Amino acid sequence: MSQQKGVIVNRAGEVPLYRVAMVMAMGLGFGAFISPMITILLAMGMDTVTITVCRTLVVGVTLMPTIILKKEVREELSHLRGSILLAFAIYCLTKTAGFLLYAEALRAGAQAFTVATLTNTSPVWLVLLLFVFYKEKTPWQSMIGIAICILGVFYVGRENIAQLGGDIISVVFGLSGAAVNAINTLSGRTLRQKMSFNTLMGSGYLVSSVLALIYALFVGANFYVPRQSLLPLAFLSLGCTLIGHSSSIWAVKYVNPVTLSLVNLCSPFLTAITAYFLLNQVPNSGMLGGAVLVVSGLIIKTVADHRVHVRQSTPPIEDSSDETASLTEATPERSETTPEFSEA
Repeated sequence: MSQQKGVIVNRAGEVPLYRVAMVMAMGLGFGAFISPMITILLAMGMDTVTITVCRTLVVGVTLMPTIILKKEVREELSHLRGSILLAFAIYCLTKTAGFLLYAEALRAGAQAFTVATLTNTSPVWLVLLLFVFYKEKTPWQSMIGIAICILGVFYVGRENIAQLGGDIISVVFGLSGAAVNAINTLSGRTLRQKMSFNTLMGSGYLVSSVLALIYALFVGANFYVPRQSLLPLAFLSLGCTLIGHSSSIWAVKYVNPVTLSLVNLCSPFLTAITAYFLLNQVPNSGMLGGAVLVVSGLIIKTVADHRVHVRQSTPPIEDSSDETASLTEATPERSETTPEFSEA
């Protein structure tokens, strides 16, 4: 991947830098409305299961043409076998569970800012999963970042309970959602090696909506959707979910994943802004301080992981003095009339 005069070049082709930046900004902007929109829908009388069913169903139906009309997508789905099929099932289950837990944390009384901060800790859970299933060790610098992140989560959770006088279950739901999202990320990473973006997005949301509907029937959801909820529900589904979630997946092809991860850490603070205007929710200084600790810890962890990856991917420098000498002998001296390259 290279960058030349405002153009990012990689195997996917040339894309103007401003377009990538616009897509990333658009994703962050729409994502900042997820918590406020769910809170508004809950206040209108919708339950968390119905919100999740409608949210995934609208996105799945919207993306259905990519499955029906594109032959390559249908062929990819027909070849799902063995471990890939299992990973796809886990991906759809965790997507549905993540949406449910997110909504349940808001229903339990947590502020939009709190839920956005807690669910942003999924990289910490991802480290644990990578160690358990792949025996990947974490460098000590990353462990320092994780410790700071956990300290921040403690402060956010404590302030949320102290300020609202609520139940700790809202914090449990938020952290559980982060853990489920980490599993979703891990399974999605496996699937992206075998499935295209359109196949994974279209079929993933469609299957997730079916799973959510089965769960709704099992628990006896009321499926109450008032008329005034149609606009915020459409915005939550098509704007926050479809555009907000898919933009980062699209952008990762063109920018460094570390850059994308650091940019996404701004989401809790953008959520605080939208929650202030839409819900009149103002996080106190303790919650803001805890969020700063969470983000700082994640930054330390992300940068440390990137440095380790660079060191591991850089080949060792071998002693090639003999080869250099032979090349020097074989290379004619540059003439004095040879023009120098000018610095543009």
